Amino acid sequence: SQTAVCFLDGVSLFGSTLRVQLSNKNEVKVPREGESKEADLNKDFTYSPLHRFKIPGSRNFQNIAPPSHVLHITNLHPDTTEEEIRSFFGSYGQVQDVRMLTFENKPRKMALVSFTNIGAATDCLVQTDGKQIKQCVIRVNYAKPRNAVSLSSHPDQ
Repeated sequence: SQTAVCFLDGVSLFGSTLRVQLSNKNEVKVPREGESKEADLNKDFTYSPLHRFKIPGSRNFQNIAPPSHVLHITNLHPDTTEEEIRSFFGSYGQVQDVRMLTFENKPRKMALVSFTNIGAATDCLVQTDGKQIKQCVIRVNYAKPRNAVSLSSHPDQ
């Protein structure tokens, strides 16, 4: 919960500013089926496919990074081109730059997609994570900061 407060409080999403705070409740009671709809504010996402970081210490948990104008796209089909990435993500926001990443002994590609601002990248992340490109379900995360990384200075250029 501290990570969510640290990284998400004040971030722009779909034109509104998110406000994330720690709850003053020590325990959240999830309503049982058939109980009042007033309790809808307390939802349990433990088993939801939307909950990507459900196991603390897991590899996914280590991929949490603060909001950035650069998104890290994984699980791309090996034949995916820069133009396809630019076109796909360009429909969700103004793309500044695309960098395709390939690695030896790994069949899939990755990409870094840079947007004009953090708000556009956040909107895109929310709308595209879990979508398919060439029959591959993609994962979209904020790129981890890498000593003030810019796409033009990435070592895989």
